[in-house]
Amino acid sequence: VNRQFFSVWGIPLPECPLDELLLTPDAAILQRVLPQVAAPEPFLEQVQRLYANPELEDSCEIALIDGRTLKRHSSALRSDDGKHLGRVWYFRDVSDVILSQHAREDSEKRYRIAFQTTQDAIAITTLATGTYVEVNQAFVDMSGYAREELIGQPHWILRHPDMPAQAFADMWATLKSGEPWTALVKNRRKNGDHYWVRANAVPVVRGGRQVGYMSVRTKASREEVAAAEKLYGEFRNGDFKGRRFHKGLILRTGALAWTSLMQTMPVRWRVRTALLSLVPAMVAGAWAMGLTGGALGGFAAIAAAASLLASWWLQRQISRPLEQ
Repeated sequence: VNRQFFSVWGIPLPECPLDELLLTPDAAILQRVLPQVAAPEPFLEQVQRLYANPELEDSCEIALIDGRTLKRHSSALRSDDGKHLGRVWYFRDVSDVILSQHAREDSEKRYRIAFQTTQDAIAITTLATGTYVEVNQAFVDMSGYAREELIGQPHWILRHPDMPAQAFADMWATLKSGEPWTALVKNRRKNGDHYWVRANAVPVVRGGRQVGYMSVRTKASREEVAAAEKLYGEFRNGDFKGRRFHKGLILRTGALAWTSLMQTMPVRWRVRTALLSLVPAMVAGAWAMGLTGGALGGFAAIAAAASLLASWWLQRQISRPLEQ
């Protein structure tokens, strides 16, 4: 018996040296252990059964009265020539593991409930083939298909011919680069009818590797649908010169590309631009109030430093987490 045995069981060490416990009956230790067990009678019955059957191995979990859980493993101890010498008893506190499992199970249960009861249509597909692996009830209701008719089928069974090919090419390129994609999508129901949604697709990552994507579909406004209907019609008809899809957005190309700058500018640079643009305004305000010369220069330096410091802080607290 080692010291860890007493620590795991939460019982005091004996007054005698542990070596003196060798080759002595374990009845005294059992008497100290049993009060700690939540179900002592089955525990004792199994111990006696294992002693009576040397060939048996045992691996189980033991609930204690203090709420902890021990993992027990027992097997026969034999000499080099095969003579039966006794049993080896191994105990390990797995309470944290059990709690973690329960927390994960509770989390998965809550996720399942939220997944199936939300009013937003949600679908999860594989990244390689776009095959549906899970859909919620709202998605089923919206598509007109039964869940069994969707699982295992490619996502394009809902694709409407009015959708321009450039939109889906942009979607897959964006998702495979590890970024989210958002745009209005026109889908076809099972009965041939159609419906418009705002599709919000994000990659699903497991173990640092993309394994699929999840699409959350929300209701689009009439104004959004009308604008998308007109725009997508122009793309279908080849009348999209000077425009292209980019992460679900429609950007200008060529000489007017600069007009789309704010649409693609990273969050950190939007924050920096806004803060730095305040510096000239503050300096102008200080000058208008009578500040001149070295005092104005000092004020400008302080304003610039404060702007840079605020930009750095906002980047750490807001911009970087959003971009990650």
